[in-house]
Amino acid sequence: GRTFSPEIITSPSGHRVSAPIQHSPEDPSKTMVTVYGALFGLAEVTDDQPLAKNSSSRFDAGRNFASKLWNAVRFALGRIKAPCGPDAVGDLASLPAIDRWMLSRLARATADINAALEQFQFSVYAETLYDLIWRDLCDWYLESIKHTIDEDPRQQQVLLSVLDATLRLLHPVCPFITETAWAAVQAKGPSGLEMLSLEGAPLLAVASWPVPADGQIDETLETDMNTQRLLLNAVRSVRSDRALPGTLRPVLLLDPTLHAAVAPNAQSLCVMAKLSRIDVLKGDVPQGAAPVACDGGRACLIELGEAANAGDDTVQRRIEALQDRVGALEGRLGNAGYVDKAPAKLVQETRSQLAEAVAELEQLQGAAHG
Repeated sequence: GRTFSPEIITSPSGHRVSAPIQHSPEDPSKTMVTVYGALFGLAEVTDDQPLAKNSSSRFDAGRNFASKLWNAVRFALGRIKAPCGPDAVGDLASLPAIDRWMLSRLARATADINAALEQFQFSVYAETLYDLIWRDLCDWYLESIKHTIDEDPRQQQVLLSVLDATLRLLHPVCPFITETAWAAVQAKGPSGLEMLSLEGAPLLAVASWPVPADGQIDETLETDMNTQRLLLNAVRSVRSDRALPGTLRPVLLLDPTLHAAVAPNAQSLCVMAKLSRIDVLKGDVPQGAAPVACDGGRACLIELGEAANAGDDTVQRRIEALQDRVGALEGRLGNAGYVDKAPAKLVQETRSQLAEAVAELEQLQGAAHG
């Protein structure tokens, strides 16, 4: 029930590892078996001699990331049935918005990683990979294409190529998982696109680095897709706050600017947010609509059924929660010690969180009083 620093030994192969059997610092008669000891058969796990747990938060984060990647690759390969081949996809402009966005994010990540490695900034390299794989590939791209990829060989080819390129970028960080996953990706057929060069190789360890074509980063598309992400989170918050049943499919009304930003990928947003459709908001917010806060734009949900008149108290509670959050974030940024000593990325993230909270608060207050 307590943490301790394990005893370290040198294995027969010359590696520094945790000793197979660890003794409790307080009672040496109590022993535990390390993962190394169990895997190599050097110690037996019993009720009296249990398996010691690794309590490192960094270990847990790495394990969770590796599991996320493995599950994503397994899911993706299960949906790739008949990719059309590198030459059949065509140019970038002919692809759906979500595929162009993923390729743009991949191109941006590759450029950022190349720059970081040239400056030996390995933490930036790792952070960029984490965002690309966890946030962009797993949480957004794979979710967005679930309803279209089965019938679209071109999209299957894009996904196959994105997986190939991503594993090449990640290989120096976790080579054992990526080498195994890459072999499964290669078994699906040749990867690569006109706008993404991926030379073949017998092993990932000797494969070339991915080379996206020049001009592939689309700033406007990335901004619009980020807006859609914010909208999805906001709609899900409204659904949760008002306890809307999962079977209810309301209509999302957006002001013309927001509507134009999400229109190219509206079908995916409808699926992920459980909407019946997305329309343009003309004039004032309709009576009984549920306001949806997103980046200063006007948005609301209608056709809520019995939930249409049950949200006033929920909105007020949300306003109060946001007021508390804004106060806490302002206090943190008002602390000179935090601003001066915390990593610049963390401080900027706090500022972004404050801006988002203020924008949502202002929209909800406007809806509540108007």
